[in-house]
Amino acid sequence: MPRYLKLLRLSVALSLVIPSMVLAQPSALGTFTTFNFPGAGYTQARYLNPSGEIVGFYFEGPAFASPAHGYLRSKDGELSPIDFPGTHGSTLATGINSEGDIVGYYGAGGTNHGFMREKDGEFTSLDFPSATGTQAFAINSEGDIVGQYGAGGTTHGFVRNKDGGFSSFDVPGPINAGAGTQTRGISDRGDIVGWFVTSSGKRRGYLLRQGEFTFVDCPASTSTDSDGTNSEGDIVGGCVDAQGHHAYVLIK
Repeated sequence: MPRYLKLLRLSVALSLVIPSMVLAQPSALGTFTTFNFPGAGYTQARYLNPSGEIVGFYFEGPAFASPAHGYLRSKDGELSPIDFPGTHGSTLATGINSEGDIVGYYGAGGTNHGFMREKDGEFTSLDFPSATGTQAFAINSEGDIVGQYGAGGTTHGFVRNKDGGFSSFDVPGPINAGAGTQTRGISDRGDIVGWFVTSSGKRRGYLLRQGEFTFVDCPASTSTDSDGTNSEGDIVGGCVDAQGHHAYVLIK
């Protein structure tokens, strides 16, 4: 199961807007711009939408060992913190669509809950029915949200459609129950990607398209994650082989 973040204290969500600190570096690929949330001990960017808006999260101190907050970085570089209302230090933003709707998860009551924040700032809490914990990871332009939830001692994938209905799915065959079905991305056409661990201990990516699973393995790899996919069917993620860890893009 994913590590739950502890709820450290309660507060009203912050609303200030802070300009980012950036460092631009040219390269053969383009211009890299690095940034950190002001005062943060660790900052991670998770998703970029077509308008150039970025979401992610930052920790006040050491990563995954100090209060966490989501953030939105505008196309102009302004950084705004995101905290689910009534919480402080337990919110992670993980996805944003072309409409500016944001998803992620937060800790409260000793467990995780998914959330959606609409473009106008309105929050909705997302909990898969009877789950021990829920995490939302991605949202497409149709408003479909994917993530994962805990139940029965393992992790399952879910889709929440734009009308609010939930459906569940699991990678078929014997898999490691400790990891379960990890879900990370959804494209505008509804393709879903993530990863799982086989019963023999190998980590593999998957693509779920129109109800059919296809497994994703980098050549000669011992471990593969699939973390994002686009409307063209291309997939990105990470893998490990004898030379170390690599990012990959699988072009259809």
